[in-house]
Amino acid sequence: MKWFKHLVFLVFFVMFEFDTLNKVVIYTMKKVITIISCCIIIFSIGGCMNREKYMSDWFTSEQEEADKMMEQIIEACRKQDTQKLKELFSENSRKNIKNIDVKINELFQYLKGDIQTFEGDCASSSDSDHGKKIIELDGMYNISTSSEKYHMNFYMYSQNDSDSKAVGLYKIEIALESEVAEDNFIWDNPPNGIFVGGQN
Repeated sequence: MKWFKHLVFLVFFVMFEFDTLNKVVIYTMKKVITIISCCIIIFSIGGCMNREKYMSDWFTSEQEEADKMMEQIIEACRKQDTQKLKELFSENSRKNIKNIDVKINELFQYLKGDIQTFEGDCASSSDSDHGKKIIELDGMYNISTSSEKYHMNFYMYSQNDSDSKAVGLYKIEIALESEVAEDNFIWDNPPNGIFVGGQN
């Protein structure tokens, strides 16, 4: 009978140890799953933040580029420096725009009063042709002078791997804010506003 008692004890002991081991394994697996889940969440959040930062930096850099171009346009207008403004146009545009010096002087004369403030936004589009990247920026700005308020748009290629001579401005258009607000206003429709250039 002693051997039977020992056998029963051994069976219960083994069952107890197995149950304990099973609980340890289950607990360990739960911890592993929890750790893996946390890692996935962290990497996902990090990835989203990196993508958001990339997009934010991308839009910021394009806005800064448009602002820089607008500052140069305004500086040329303030000084009525025809050569300075002409140099902001692409090489192709300088060759293709008829009477570009005359057009620029007309723009200077159209702006009445001293330029005080300007602000605006930009839109962009990009294309890739066989690995050659093309980026176009469209600036849309409001200008306040001591006499009037104007709306100015400019169009430029900030990058053109297919044609480096196309990089720069290819069009500037300006009109009175009051004219732009009219229902029947259309850009490129004289006598409303002044336009320098066209398609690059």
